[in-house]
Amino acid sequence: MLNLNFIKGLGILGSLISLSACFHVILTVFSSLNLGFPKDVVSIPEPFRSIVSLYATLIAFLLIFSIIPFRVGLWYSGLCIFSSSIISIIAIFSPTIYGLPQYDLTPLTFGFIISLVSSLLIVFKAPKPVIGKSILTPLEISVTALLSALQAFLTASVGAVFPSPTGGYTHIGDTITFLAAFLFGPKISILTGIIGSLVADFYLAYPRWYVSIIAHGAEGFIAGLSYRRSLPIKIILSVIAGFSMAFTYFYVNVFIKGYALAIISFMRDFFGQALISLVIALLIYKPIEKALRGF
Repeated sequence: MLNLNFIKGLGILGSLISLSACFHVILTVFSSLNLGFPKDVVSIPEPFRSIVSLYATLIAFLLIFSIIPFRVGLWYSGLCIFSSSIISIIAIFSPTIYGLPQYDLTPLTFGFIISLVSSLLIVFKAPKPVIGKSILTPLEISVTALLSALQAFLTASVGAVFPSPTGGYTHIGDTITFLAAFLFGPKISILTGIIGSLVADFYLAYPRWYVSIIAHGAEGFIAGLSYRRSLPIKIILSVIAGFSMAFTYFYVNVFIKGYALAIISFMRDFFGQALISLVIALLIYKPIEKALRGF
């Protein structure tokens, strides 16, 4: 009989192998350019900056999918480990897709195989959790679609007018993420943050759209924890959410722009984007909440 907890451990190990392999790619880039890590990040030329920023983001994804299995049941652990295998595939084929220099991807392939096999064994052998209702109701799907469209519109329209001198763009699209969190909870605010931001990034041709998945997904989740909580808790959690979003971009921008511009971008993302969006959301969510009570 299969010991699924042992298989789960193997799957997490596979995820960590992929994570370390991604980090090794970053170190290889620095070594090939005779640069020191991390002190010489500002000296990285293109296209190597794209490689480093991409793999830094994939490391963050793999770390998340390696930690979550410790907090959830076996079946959901299998899904997380399977997600790690998908990230590993992206890491393996990204250099080819983007026309970037090739590196030794054998460890990534090894991590992918371990994660994939482990996840499939867990998903098919572990007892499936009893779900009493659908993950999203038709109403929640409609609300998510509407809010995502609003976020994409606000982000793209304002961002097109106010591009940032340090790269990217400044916008108030996060207002919709905070409204989704206050009015509907984390499930909808996570999806709104991710979908709305991705659509705007694609529209504005933002090259590091993949960072938005973590940045705005985490922002939506943390802010969503304030659902049906007091106003002070809403403010505290939303400020933390905005900080997490800004820090995620800072983490990637360090590899692209260097520390100085990354800090400037962080200040813009946190104070000029997240906090302004939060103030707007706090000003308008009560009237909207009262209006929704009639439905």
